[in-house]
Amino acid sequence: GRCRFFAALGLSGGVIRKRFAYRLVLAAYMAMVLVVSLRPMPSGLPEIVEIDKLYHFATYMVMAILLAMALQGEGRAVMRVRLWIAALMVSAYGAMVEVLQSFTGTRSADIFDAIVNGIGATVGVFIFGLYMRWKGARGG
Repeated sequence: GRCRFFAALGLSGGVIRKRFAYRLVLAAYMAMVLVVSLRPMPSGLPEIVEIDKLYHFATYMVMAILLAMALQGEGRAVMRVRLWIAALMVSAYGAMVEVLQSFTGTRSADIFDAIVNGIGATVGVFIFGLYMRWKGARGG
């Protein structure tokens, strides 16, 4: 039945469980980012623009790496397309979060945050692509 179907696609039970785990971690991370992004800013924090942009960059870089891991597939050309998809999806998510912040009454949308989110996503998939290339060159 089902096992033969997945075996015909070249997917073993371990691969399916691994992809599910990546997607579960990604969903939890995205939910956490959304909740934190829509909550009021904690009072007493210094307003240092550079640190805020670093948080945005790092948050969306990690999210893009997690999505790239969840979208892993066979073949170099397929992986390249999936990396672009990951960068675009995470960038769009970051832009959506910025728009949603404008409806909270306690947060505001910032075009520069959205841009930094996209840059972080792009760097994340670039790093993941380099890692996959390095891993492939080592035969792993």
